[in-house]
Amino acid sequence: MEPLKIEFTLDGNAYTRLMQRIFTKKALIWGAIGLVFVAINAAINPSNGLVWLFSYLLFAVVWYFIFRLILQRTYKAATNLHDSVQYVFGETEIHVSNANSETTHQWSAFQKAVEMPEWFLLYQNKTVFNPLPKSAFGSETALQQFRNLLKMKGLLAP
Repeated sequence: MEPLKIEFTLDGNAYTRLMQRIFTKKALIWGAIGLVFVAINAAINPSNGLVWLFSYLLFAVVWYFIFRLILQRTYKAATNLHDSVQYVFGETEIHVSNANSETTHQWSAFQKAVEMPEWFLLYQNKTVFNPLPKSAFGSETALQQFRNLLKMKGLLAP
């Protein structure tokens, strides 16, 4: 198999949207729990129900924008994310390089891969992942070749 090469620079807005999407699932769970508590409080004391609901919704909206701002600032502070990065996916290893470093990972260093509409996420453990924008692959053929490679390595569900 010919090694598959991609090169890209993470866009700050795309990175922020990705991280928001990843963390929104957990936030929705906590939001649902909070909504249950608001509903219970409203059932116990109906006169304060609308106040609690309004407060809850205000908190949710403020949290959304503050979280987005925190993610944007995190991207700006992580200067290593601003450099162009190159991945070479071979049969036995993945070579990653940017302006400051070069790293080689064995495929066994990755636990799973997740395909999203605009990204592939290669997870090294439960929380650490390498984001790979699909736009970096350049063609549908290269995308399909990468999907097949991930499936062959047992990282992407068939």
